[in-house]
Amino acid sequence: MMGAADEYLFRIVNELSRIPVLNSAMFYISNRLVLFTIAAIFTIWLLLKGYRRAIKIVLTVALAVGLGDLLTYRVLKPLFKRQRPCHALSGVILSDEGCGGEYGFPSNHATNSAIIATLLIFFDRSLVWVLLMPLLVGFSRVYLGKHYPSDVLGGYVWGTFLATVFFYLPRLLRRLGRAPPL
Repeated sequence: MMGAADEYLFRIVNELSRIPVLNSAMFYISNRLVLFTIAAIFTIWLLLKGYRRAIKIVLTVALAVGLGDLLTYRVLKPLFKRQRPCHALSGVILSDEGCGGEYGFPSNHATNSAIIATLLIFFDRSLVWVLLMPLLVGFSRVYLGKHYPSDVLGGYVWGTFLATVFFYLPRLLRRLGRAPPL
């Protein structure tokens, strides 16, 4: 069940959606097509930069996001059965795209953006600035009325965990002599 602090923080951020200038920005930050476009541009940048491990990075991120998205949507959300605020509370200000599925914990958007940011930082510590992406995405999900702050926080924790497993498990298996070098 949701705590009072979670609902309070949700209402504060969701009330900001009465500020028209933020509406378009938050919608685009949360839009999956925009996120995929950014990912494609970043991939092209890696390749043009001559980053030797670009293909490995892109494949690792794609596999981790694919698995993370699937597990979050098909396993965790039905397991926790936590209704989204737009289904559970009255007076929620929603974006034009509606509420979304019934369950919201953990947030897929937060999970996926945390996976991407964490893996990119693991591959190249100088990319620490990509942490802005999950922060903006998470904020936008609450702003748009889709998630409680704890849904987003849960997504961050889950996504960071998955990214860590995806990054370090092949290295551990190689040390144990059970996986081919990548």
